Amino acid sequence: MALTKQVWWGGPVDWAAPPQFSDSNLEGRTDMQAPTQAPVQSQTARSYNTTVAGRCIGSSGSHHWVMDYAPHQEGPGEMPGPTEYFLSGVSSCGVLMIQREAGHRGIALESIDVHIEAFRHTDGVDRRHNTFARVTMDFKLVGPNDAEAKDLIAHYQKNCPLYGSVAEATGDIDVTFTIRPRS
Repeated sequence: MALTKQVWWGGPVDWAAPPQFSDSNLEGRTDMQAPTQAPVQSQTARSYNTTVAGRCIGSSGSHHWVMDYAPHQEGPGEMPGPTEYFLSGVSSCGVLMIQREAGHRGIALESIDVHIEAFRHTDGVDRRHNTFARVTMDFKLVGPNDAEAKDLIAHYQKNCPLYGSVAEATGDIDVTFTIRPRS
């Protein structure tokens, strides 16, 4: 089992001492306040170019994957692009988190399938950041009843940082779900 390095914004945690916060912990972060919870998990990834224009390699730890821009973005378009990988991260967080939470709650979950679709702004309007104009997610769950499905999805919406980041940037995500009894 690998351990995740736990850090405060200001550096490694000294577990023997209570956390200390000062303005230097948040230097350059005018939009944030000092954390009020336990340490933040840190995940890392990197990407680097290849000899093929419009293609890069993404990696995290010892895992690597190829990403392409689409032909209209001057890439080969043979592999999924950064947006598809990002959206897959948002939906896979839903699958994994709901599966785990169902187990913790003793809810029978035979299967879960999450589809996500995002629509980008392409109008050239001057924005501080280009964001998705609209995002839809559809959850298909086999096993839980209606109330259980709603609670599991609400748990995901509250706790997945990828979902939260997209919801904050987009304004909201249109979420639907269907349930089927176990077979």
